[in-house]
Formats: sequence, structure tokens, C-alpha cells
Amino acid sequence: MRVMYASNDSLWQQDESFCEAKLHCVQMARILNPSGNWGTWTASAWNAVGVCPYVVGDANCNGICTGSDVTLMVAVFKGQASAPPDCLCSHQPTLIGIWVTADYNGDCMVNGADVTRGVNYFKGLAPPPVPCMFFPPNCP
Repeated sequence: MRVMYASNDSLWQQDESFCEAKLHCVQMARILNPSGNWGTWTASAWNAVGVCPYVVGDANCNGICTGSDVTLMVAVFKGQASAPPDCLCSHQPTLIGIWVTADYNGDCMVNGADVTRGVNYFKGLAPPPVPCMFFPPNCP
């Protein structure tokens, strides 16, 4: 309740979508409990009711994790393409600064290490992508 109240009081806007509300709640949970589990628990609660699910490693937001996701990530880093504007709430740079569907190694950042992990995964040299702990996917 504390997270919801604080989010509503200081972060939510009048026209807030459910996806934005989820992201703001997770952001507030991390502010209120920076070294604890509130962020993960808050994201899990929103995910449990089906708000903003995603497929881990699905950088192009087509519902599956394939090599084309890694290809898109490379193109984005080279400046030759843009990340999807909103991949079921996963790409909200103004709120959390992470393209979460492209986070292959679970460190809640997206950078070259994720591309390397993605390439190695598709070569059979690395385990499957790991979700960001603050934004776990809604598993069916």
C-alpha cells in the first residue's frame, strides 16, 4: 500500500496507463527500498494480474526470441535502426531507461554484453536469456 500511495501521490499522471502505473510503482518501490526486494515484489504483483508481460530476449517485440532480435539490437547500437517505441511496456526510457526485452543477461541494462550473450545463446554456447529482476516477465 505504501508503494501504491507514494506512486499515486508523486509519480502518477492524470492520464496514466496501466503500463506506466506499473513502471512508476516499481520505480517508487526501488526508491523506498533501494537495497531490498520491494521492486521485484511490486513488479511480480503487477505481472501476476497480466500487466505488461513480455518474452525475455524478444527485442523486436514479435512475441518470440530469435536471432532477428540480436540483429535488431546490433542495428540499434550502430544507429541504423530504432528500438520499438513500446514493447508491451518494456521500452520506457523516460521512466526506467531500459529496453527490458533486449536484456539477455539479467543485469537490468542493455548494452554490448547483451548482444554477446544473445549471439552465444543462439550458437548454443550460453544459457537462455535471463530477465531483469525488477521487471520479470509474466509467464503464461
